[in-house]
Amino acid sequence: MNSVCPLNQYHNDYTISEAEIAENQEGTFYEVELRSPDGKEIELIFDQDGNFIKIEVEDDD
Repeated sequence: MNSVCPLNQYHNDYTISEAEIAENQEGTFYEVELRSPDGKEIELIFDQDGNFIKIEVEDDD
């Protein structure tokens, strides 16, 4: 997968609140949690080669 991460275009005012390495049967992934100035949280997932995989929006519920 050769996707471009939309971080710079849409999330440049967010700060990194947490980062971790996750491993499962599919491989190794890097998960980066970001927080906006108003407290909204999202998580960016990258594969072991640094390719952007997806964004997960944290639910406040």
